[in-house]
Amino acid sequence: MLREFRFSEDFAPLIYYQDVYRTDARRFDMGEFPQFILVPMAAEALKQLLDWGVENIQKTLSSLTNEIEQRALKIGGSALPAGKRVDHMVGIRLTGGLPDQPSKRLSDENVYVSIRGDSIRVAPHLYNDKSDIDRLFAVLETIL
Repeated sequence: MLREFRFSEDFAPLIYYQDVYRTDARRFDMGEFPQFILVPMAAEALKQLLDWGVENIQKTLSSLTNEIEQRALKIGGSALPAGKRVDHMVGIRLTGGLPDQPSKRLSDENVYVSIRGDSIRVAPHLYNDKSDIDRLFAVLETIL
């Protein structure tokens, strides 16, 4: 399935690789944009990560993804169990597949996830908490 280059940023059909490049100089971008002002910011971010502790971050995020897994099961969906996935993100598959335009419908409700194939990828951050999971599932239940 050959698609136009503009679909290069659409991650839902990630399995359909293509050989079409952008028409301008961005075809040579390798995923990063050199902005040297970001180096001191990255250094401070690394200090913050070390201060919080990598194990603490992992524990916090895994508790959120475990909750998402359990909530997916309760609505008839599925997710890989904790021992078979990374702790900082989880993919949800819904019985009957994805609803029409799931990304747009969720973002219209200020819920931001990624669609990967037939899964909803949820990658919580440290600022997320259980109320965000409640919101995700409340919105999911309304669009199913």
